[in-house]
Amino acid sequence: MKKIIAFLMIACLCDLFGKINDNLELFTKEAAGRIEERILQIEKERKVKIYVNSLPSGEGFSVTDPEKVIVLNIVKENDDVAVNESNDWSVNLNISRDLPVEEYQSDIDLLLNNTQGLLETKSFEHYVLEILDGLDTQ
Repeated sequence: MKKIIAFLMIACLCDLFGKINDNLELFTKEAAGRIEERILQIEKERKVKIYVNSLPSGEGFSVTDPEKVIVLNIVKENDDVAVNESNDWSVNLNISRDLPVEEYQSDIDLLLNNTQGLLETKSFEHYVLEILDGLDTQ
């Protein structure tokens, strides 16, 4: 009974904070857990809400309360399963306007460029963790 209550409390906490929406099933359960843990740590320390999404081309993600929000979308551009090119993936990083990032914009751009290789090799977990770590230092 205690385990069920603990699980329900954790599930509720995950709903209060940002989370992973892995529509393309890019992450294993263990990887999603590690990413979720890092998200919760950053959210607690920085008082921001973070969403990480994997989406097929043409789909979007919206936030009901866009204050102090960071959204990282990994989008599969080509729906053709036979095509397996490294440029099939794109990333959209959206940071709400109430977070002051102007002075860090070049650092964020550099972070995205430096981690591009992880995306190309489909190391999605490492890619997301590197982006989160980089954003946390900014």
